[in-house]
Amino acid sequence: MKRFSEQFKKQANNISLKVSELADLRERVTAYMEYHPLPAHLRTEAIAKLRADGIVSQPFLAVPINWFFVRGSAAALALFMIILVPVAAEYTKPGDVLYPVKVRFNEEVRSSLTLNPYEKIEWETERLERRISEARLLASEGKLTDEVEAQVAEAVKEHSDNAKAQIAVLRETDQDEAAIAEIAFATALSVQSEVLDKAVAASYVDPKLLADGSTEVEGTGSVLASLVAEETVAAEASQAASVPSYGKLVARVEIETTTAFELFSSVKTQATPEQMLDIERRLSDIKQKVSLATAPRTTEMAELEVSDTAAAMITLASSSEVETEAEVSLMTTTATSSPAEAASSTEVVEEAVSVDEVLVVSEVVLTEAEAIEVLRGVMADLRKLITFMTDIDVRSSVSVDELVPITLTEEERLQTVRGNLEVMRNFTARVADEAFTGLGADKINLQIAEVVRLQAEAETALAVLSLELAETLTQNGVTLVEDIEDMILFFANGSTESGGTSEAVVE
Repeated sequence: MKRFSEQFKKQANNISLKVSELADLRERVTAYMEYHPLPAHLRTEAIAKLRADGIVSQPFLAVPINWFFVRGSAAALALFMIILVPVAAEYTKPGDVLYPVKVRFNEEVRSSLTLNPYEKIEWETERLERRISEARLLASEGKLTDEVEAQVAEAVKEHSDNAKAQIAVLRETDQDEAAIAEIAFATALSVQSEVLDKAVAASYVDPKLLADGSTEVEGTGSVLASLVAEETVAAEASQAASVPSYGKLVARVEIETTTAFELFSSVKTQATPEQMLDIERRLSDIKQKVSLATAPRTTEMAELEVSDTAAAMITLASSSEVETEAEVSLMTTTATSSPAEAASSTEVVEEAVSVDEVLVVSEVVLTEAEAIEVLRGVMADLRKLITFMTDIDVRSSVSVDELVPITLTEEERLQTVRGNLEVMRNFTARVADEAFTGLGADKINLQIAEVVRLQAEAETALAVLSLELAETLTQNGVTLVEDIEDMILFFANGSTESGGTSEAVVE
């Protein structure tokens, strides 16, 4: 029986009323108390006072809480911390309050989310470019102190080492991709080195203009520029030793070419018309190089190439006999005659050799090794053009001519040669009737005879379809003409200042 009572008590302790049941019970008890008050003799003074005064409690302030507003505020704060702060941090530079968020949170999160080895190398390269861009911005504002520059240089070195480490990791699994990544990395460093060198040169101060008598003055950012130049040399040496396969390189060039043309369409609103024309010309040159490097190389074409080469050698050998006789005669004439006689001998050669002939250039079929070398250059040019189109700082600091020189077509090369020849002809015709005597005359006459010789050899080279030789000869000839003009002016001014007459130079 005792055990039953204990169990009953235990079960009773575990029973609890619901909220609705408690409210219902409270109402019933209150109603019963109202209809069945205590007898008057049972009421005490304390109970009567309590009923009259009510329950006494400590004073307090009741504040209503709008939980919907609290939840909304918390969500807005979280949105601000997670999205808006990182976005605002992307526009900061060293020294700003949110700059640590940019480099230690934003960039690190992106690094952790980048899984592809090639993309990791590209990301480390982009981080390196970011640090250099920030340094240039600080330099333009006059805020690039030695301490900040040292910090930026340290960060650039760290990103460069990380990129090299990722290239080494990639090389273990895919040597071709690693070689291509090295080309892109070396090209990015080359562009940044070019920009920094221009910035340092622009900020250089001539020591003669300083009041404190300083003799060694370095431009702003020289430490960073030196570091990037060293990294560029090392990267270019490393990529030169790695040769990717033809197929992988063609695939990557196609990707980069597509990217470049898409950027060209989108950058029209930002670049100047002159820049757009320059970029379009480079893209046209790149298309021609890619077509040349990807031309099919079949057995029939190889045999045809060999036969054409043999025929060209026979033609060149027969032409060279005539050329040799003309050169010997011309050299003998120019060495023993005056400039006027040498110029007249050139006219004889002009009659024998027509420079206005159409220069026929046979289609070139490259070997695989030559095609790979061409595509490596195309890859570098594409990366430079992409950087030029996407980086406003680069576009405002250097010209596209400095990054990617124009590749002249055969027709343009021929026009350049003919233009240089025209300059040389006009010069020799002008000085043919002049006799140089007196101060500096011997040197001037020798130089004029050399111009006549170079002109004759260039015309002969064109006659035997040797365009490359003709380019070299005419370039040297034009340079020599400019030197002679300077010498004539120098000696003429010198004789006038010393009280002589112009007859000391030209009669």
